[in-house]
Amino acid sequence: MKANFLSRKTHRWIALLVGIQAVFWMVSGAYMATIDIDFIHGDPLVKNVNKPLPEDISGLYPMSAVLDRYPQSKAINMVSRLGIRIMWSIQKQEKHYLMRATVS
Repeated sequence: MKANFLSRKTHRWIALLVGIQAVFWMVSGAYMATIDIDFIHGDPLVKNVNKPLPEDISGLYPMSAVLDRYPQSKAINMVSRLGIRIMWSIQKQEKHYLMRATVS
C-alpha cells in the first residue's frame, strides 16, 4: 500500500516538472517562430561605429617605416579602431601587434 502511494505521488511530481518544461519549450518555440530572427539575435542593438579610412594619409606613418620596424611580418593592414584611431595591424608569426598609425 505504501509503495503504491509513493509511486503515484512521485509520478505526479515528475509529470508536473515535465509538463512545466514542455510549456516553457512551447512558449519559447512560439516566440522564435513569430518574432523576426534578426531581432532575436540582437541585430538592432548593434551600432556600427566603423568609419572608412581617410583618403588623406599625409599624417600617417608610411608603410615602408612599418616594414622596417617589423621585417618578419606575415601581414600588415591599416585598421580603424572605434572609428576614431587609425592603427597598423601587424601579424608576425604567432603574435599580433597594433601600432598607432598617426605621426603625432
